[in-house]
Amino acid sequence: MEFFATSQGIPVRISDSKQGYQTIVFLHGYLETLDVWEDFMATVPNHFRTVAIDLPGHGLSGTQAEINEVSFSARVVCGVLDLLKIEKAILVGHSMGGYVGQSFLDQFPDRALALVHLNSHPYADAPDKSVDREREIRFIQEGKLQTLAAVSIPNMYAPSNVRKMDDAIQKTVELCDMHDPDGICATLRGLKERSSQVDFLSQVKHPLLFVFGDQDVFLTQERQQQIREQIPNADYVLLANTGHNSFLEDPVGTWQSIASFIEKNGL
Repeated sequence: MEFFATSQGIPVRISDSKQGYQTIVFLHGYLETLDVWEDFMATVPNHFRTVAIDLPGHGLSGTQAEINEVSFSARVVCGVLDLLKIEKAILVGHSMGGYVGQSFLDQFPDRALALVHLNSHPYADAPDKSVDREREIRFIQEGKLQTLAAVSIPNMYAPSNVRKMDDAIQKTVELCDMHDPDGICATLRGLKERSSQVDFLSQVKHPLLFVFGDQDVFLTQERQQQIREQIPNADYVLLANTGHNSFLEDPVGTWQSIASFIEKNGL
């Protein structure tokens, strides 16, 4: 069921299955919407209540004028849980959604049962990445958001999967028409400003899971190994023949990894 509600002063588009004894909240990545979870959530057993939202600046949700800080997005998520009368939830965040999940865990530890990172990491932007984000902002302000999406989204898949995932790629690119360009720019500014969460995550008591792709060009295996060493208290899964969108490229393997993690931690 889809509907709109207001959280932190902005309208938020929400998808909620409305049933299940345990709630999983799905947080999408940059340039995505809640629609990206549609096929994956079909693999989730119906005893789980599934909730997804368009994060601030994305899809049909509202945005702050200048900057959507990751911490603000986390507060929007908490506000949605309040509205839905959900006390605690398992958070599953893809890429940028993982950053939002980290901030949620930091701000609202009593509301989170666990955090699953799908092709995500705990680091702040490196200087060259900040430069790239400024370039993207200028590109979007020139009216080239669709062009940016058409170029960048195929790179999120393993090269061997691009052809067979063509429909999913095209759908994601087309859904970028839903985005408010100013909202995407505000989100990019927020991503630039976020801080490292390595120290925080290395000390939390909440169960953590990182799911990586072995062909992820945005999160290389060298970087993945660094995360393993710096956050030894987390669980890790490496999915073969997947890139930065492992949950779309291998939905069964991704869900099995999450389900095993949930069972292991008695969630």
